[in-house]
Amino acid sequence: MPSVAACNSGDRARVPSSIPSHLIDDQEGKCFVIRALVHPDDRIARAAAHALQRIMRAHMALRVPLFKSLLALMGRVPETDVAVRTTTIAHFSHLVAVWIDELQTMDPFKLTTATMLEPIEPYLAKLEAEALVAMCHAHACVRLAAVELLYHARQLGEALAAGYQRMTDLISGETQERERAEDFERQVADLVESENELRDARRRVRREKQLAATLAAHG
Repeated sequence: MPSVAACNSGDRARVPSSIPSHLIDDQEGKCFVIRALVHPDDRIARAAAHALQRIMRAHMALRVPLFKSLLALMGRVPETDVAVRTTTIAHFSHLVAVWIDELQTMDPFKLTTATMLEPIEPYLAKLEAEALVAMCHAHACVRLAAVELLYHARQLGEALAAGYQRMTDLISGETQERERAEDFERQVADLVESENELRDARRRVRREKQLAATLAAHG
């Protein structure tokens, strides 16, 4: 009979390949893992945050559903619940930062596949609106978390735009043309530098000969 540890290791090996969709976004638009972020037990909330970070890194197709579910969760957290609201905004900000890191290091070929999924731009405006509203909160801790969220939302928009540009350049061949042009400019610069060095060397030799001839004439 296999041990518990062996069974657990087998389960962990299977997790990255498939995650039940109802754990991310069910028919009512609710997310089990995201709702666990506001669990009163801090250990459960931290475990949910770590699980969401792993999902954000490893499952490209689930990023937008996670994003939408987090937005919905922010709208349901009461303004009077300062601790939960601050924690939710902070977790959202960190997950967006993870997404930005993945976009900046993503292969352009994978980025091409990512753009075929549900776009995120329509929800960025809503995220910025939620952050701006939270920046007007009476408590400073909520306002600080909201400022960080707004900053990361802007960064996400810039990272998406840069990723689309990389993808467009790759498809159109502009990247290769730009690299060839840069190589040509470097070669021209090297040739100019070599020619200048050769010209300076010839001048030195000519001056030395003139000096030697002058000394010989007066010697």
